Amino acid sequence: MSGCTGSLLDATFKTRLGVVTEVYLPLHAKRDGEIEAPAHLVLATRDREVVDLAKKMSKIDSKDIKAMLGFVAENAKRLRHEKEVEGMVRSGIDSDDKVLKHLREKKEGLAADFVVLDDGRKPGFLSALLLGAGVLLLLLLGAGAARKAGSASS
Repeated sequence: MSGCTGSLLDATFKTRLGVVTEVYLPLHAKRDGEIEAPAHLVLATRDREVVDLAKKMSKIDSKDIKAMLGFVAENAKRLRHEKEVEGMVRSGIDSDDKVLKHLREKKEGLAADFVVLDDGRKPGFLSALLLGAGVLLLLLLGAGAARKAGSASS
């Protein structure tokens, strides 16, 4: 996906034992230089650079405005995410209900029907094999039903 932009300042972090392990970054479409709202896509990433920056940011006391402004000034370019992204949409068993609930409740600027994209994730061999087998089975069942209907009308 290209043409999207996001800011780490708008992100939600998933933590384990108080340490940031994954970053959920709302991505907005960018058309004619204008950023569109609301965001329909949230990038779930474990990219080392993004997570490390989120760790540093999470250590700053949110009440310490001077420290936060200093961090933003020092890392302004790194806080913007304007790279092309690719991955798979999270659904069903892959989704983390706690994170999704938090995103829905706490984040302004997200569309009600937003989706979470797992950064860099690709379909596994087994998933592709099962999907292919399912499609083949449906085709065979459809062909058998059509043949049966054709012989019944003769």
